[in-house]
Parts: sequence; structure tokens; C-alpha cells
Amino acid sequence: MRFTCLRLNVFESGSAVRLLQVPKRRCLGGSSGISLRYLERKTIERFAMKKLHLAVLPVAALTLLLAGCGSSAKTTDAPTDAATATAQTQSSAAFGKVIDLGGGVSITVAAPASFKPTAFASNYFANQVHNKLAVTIQNGGASDLDLSTVLITAASGTNSCVDVLDGDSGINGAPTDPVAPKASANFTYGVGCDGKVGDPLTLTITLGTDTATVTGALV
Repeated sequence: MRFTCLRLNVFESGSAVRLLQVPKRRCLGGSSGISLRYLERKTIERFAMKKLHLAVLPVAALTLLLAGCGSSAKTTDAPTDAATATAQTQSSAAFGKVIDLGGGVSITVAAPASFKPTAFASNYFANQVHNKLAVTIQNGGASDLDLSTVLITAASGTNSCVDVLDGDSGINGAPTDPVAPKASANFTYGVGCDGKVGDPLTLTITLGTDTATVTGALV
């Protein structure tokens, strides 16, 4: 039976086993591995595989534990845009019709009327078609309605329009004071558009997240 002096090194990671043949005088001691003396090579090899198995076992157990934790973890889907977006109302009607924005809030824009800007009017051109429109915002809700977010834009087909302010004609823009519950706000909106009488006129009124579109024609 052949014997030899071997040193067994099992790496800390458990990924390899190394058998090193060393001189007899170094068979005992040494901090880099487990020293064995005069053992049959096959016995050493079996011992090495056992040591490797013991080294790998904790790693495998840890891997299974982490995998189990991962599989049982709860995931939460990100909220969709539809779930997080603020509710919006988009309504349209002809001039003179009531537009319901929901929550008791409604907007009515009367049919346009022609007017001639006075000497103190601003933001207009003499060759434009000038119309003024009476606007009513009704608050049928249970809380004050913020009018500071009101925005009005006008267009006439492909032609551009501008807001006209004319205090002498009672055209002072939209109010900013809040409207109390069961109350309404009334004001006159002025517009000057390129084009001619009979061309389309579209007003877009934004109130918070709600939008009302009113359509008709220049007069």
C-alpha cells in the first residue's frame, strides 16, 4: 500500500479542493490548510470531497433561503395614469347653451355681439372683427369656486384671435374672486379676430382641470 504526505487545502469559497504533496518535514503544522500525514491517497481524496461538500452546503442552503424569500415577496403594481390622474371634464356646446362641468358647476356663453373698441381699448387692431360675449359661471357646489384658474382662448378657424380689454365697454376680463356656493359670476369677454363676419368662432374656457368649448360664428 502506497502512502504519501499530502496537505489538503479547501478554499473558503468551497469552489475548489487542492491537494499538495509536501516534504515529510512539513507534514505537520502550517496555517494555510489542514495537514494530513501518511494517509492513503484515495482516503485523502474521499476526505477532500467530504470537506468540499461541507463547505458548499451552507452556501447552497443560503441560496435556497434567499430564493424562497424572493418568491414570497409581495410586489405592488405602479399606479396607472388613469388611477392617479385628476378627473377631467371636457364639454362643448353652441353659444347660448349651458355647459355642465359636473359638481354643480356650469358655464354659459351668450351669443356674440359686435362692438367697436373705444379710444381706451387695448390689444386690438382696427381691421379685425370685434365681438363681445357675456359669460356666466354658476357654482352649484357646496364650496367656494376658485376663478383664479380661469383661462379663455379664442380662434377663428385658421385665423388668430386676441383678447380685447375695453373698460368703457364693460370688458375687463374674467374676475378672480371665488364664487360662493349657489352663486354665479358674470363678466364680458372681448375678442378681436382676423377674418370676416361669418367666419367660425371658437372659445375654449379652462376652469381648473375642466374645459368647456363653445362654438359659433363671428358677427
